[in-house]
This record gives sequence, structure tokens and C-alpha cells, in this order.
Amino acid sequence: MNKTVPHLMKEIENLDLSTHDGADGSRRRIVHPRKSKLLAKLRKDNKTMTYVEEYVNGDYKLLIAHDEFAESPREYCNQFRFVASGKYSVYNDDSITPEELVKCNKHNDYLTFPVYCYEHGGVSFNLTGFHCPWDSGQIGFMYRSKLGIYNDYDVKRISPKLKEKLRKNAEAELQELEDYVMGNTFLYELYKDEEELDSCAGFLGYDHEKNGLFEHVLQCSDVQFKAEHMVWG
Repeated sequence: MNKTVPHLMKEIENLDLSTHDGADGSRRRIVHPRKSKLLAKLRKDNKTMTYVEEYVNGDYKLLIAHDEFAESPREYCNQFRFVASGKYSVYNDDSITPEELVKCNKHNDYLTFPVYCYEHGGVSFNLTGFHCPWDSGQIGFMYRSKLGIYNDYDVKRISPKLKEKLRKNAEAELQELEDYVMGNTFLYELYKDEEELDSCAGFLGYDHEKNGLFEHVLQCSDVQFKAEHMVWG
């Protein structure tokens, strides 16, 4: 391993990623600029990158690779807690089982959404269940204390409209976990005339317009990329 890697890893551990409510009410992740750049440097120094996509816009070239050092999204500042049984319990936010959560919630102090998993050549999670009875089933819950929700939104009850918003937030967090489990984690390097201008890591999901990668390039370098700029991938 390159001698700079341990030093980078120590500095990276001291920087956090967080989330915030987007304009559409969805939960969006904030990429810490210093941390993302350190992660990108770590991959270069450790020579682990394999480019999977290339985009070209004028004199600018955007190279995208899988992020092999991506953090679990359960390490972020999430709105909901995750608990599961079996092999997915490694992503649990607390030392509690789904069965224990059900017992703790006998007074309905928590808002809970059941988590279902479908495995057949890949992994999918959702909050509604799958039609296949053989390769799917409930594995746990996404949950949050109602008191925490009351404080977050300055309300005294959870209205149907707010519950739907919370469900979408829980779905977004679950989608990030699915992308992480499936290895849909990406980083980019931006070049102009073969000179590197910028790099960033920590993007989850194949759609770079939705996962914030293109937006991050635009904000940091004032260069706009879209799917139509893809050369190969």
C-alpha cells in the first residue's frame, strides 16, 4: 500500500457527511468537499480505480469510476434508523433486533416502515413488499421516534401529508443502502486538455443527474455535463 494511504485514512475519518431537506422535500446528501477530495486522492494513490464511463463537453473530459472505498450510507446523518435481521444486520444503527423494536413500540412511540428485501441475482429493498414469495420477505424496519419528528417539524401530530413525506425520505435512505450493497458507488475526475481540474468521490446510484455528480461538477468547475455527453460507458 502506498505510504500516504494511512495518513489519508486518518484525516478522512475526522470528516463527516450529512444530509438536508431538498427543495422537493426529499432527503439529500451533502458531500463534504475536503473529504470527497481526500477519498479521490486515496483511490489514486492506492491505484484501485477502473474507469467505467467517459463524458466529453468541448475541451473538458469527465471520467467516472467505481468508488471502491465508499462509506456505508448508514454512516451519514440520517433521519431514520435502520434495523434488520440476518446478514443485513451489519448495517443496523442500533444494537436492537426487529423483534425487540416491535416490543419497544407497544405504546406506538415510533413511526415505523417495514423493510422488504428481494434477492435474485441482485438485491432490492423497498417499504411495500415484493410479489415473489420465494426470494423476498421482510427483513426489518426503518424507524424514528415520534418525539423526534415532532421536534424536527415543529408539529404535535403526524398528518397524512407529513407521513407521506417521511415515507419518501425513508425510501430515499433505503435506496442509498441498496446502491451501496450493489456497488453502485462512483467518483469522478475532470480534465481539460489532459490536465486534471477537479475530482470528487462518494456518489450513490447510476443516474448521475439524480445522485448529484453532474451537479457537483457544475458547482465546483462551472462545467455542465449531461447524459448526452457520454462517449462510452
